[in-house]
Amino acid sequence: MDEPALSLRIVGAVADVMGIDPVDCPPLFEAINPDALDTLFEGKKSRGSLVFEYAGYIVTVDNG
Repeated sequence: MDEPALSLRIVGAVADVMGIDPVDCPPLFEAINPDALDTLFEGKKSRGSLVFEYAGYIVTVDNG
């Protein structure tokens, strides 16, 4: 089974930290373009990191 999109995993992780349901999180698109995020870190071909603020938290994505 395929892993959920990175954007969905980020929302889920932040929701866990906040102790809320992911549907109650603010829209991710208010912080970053979710489609671009998913595309940027799609597969293992691209390497890099990205830091952004979402729902009052600093989110770091590292694929390296």
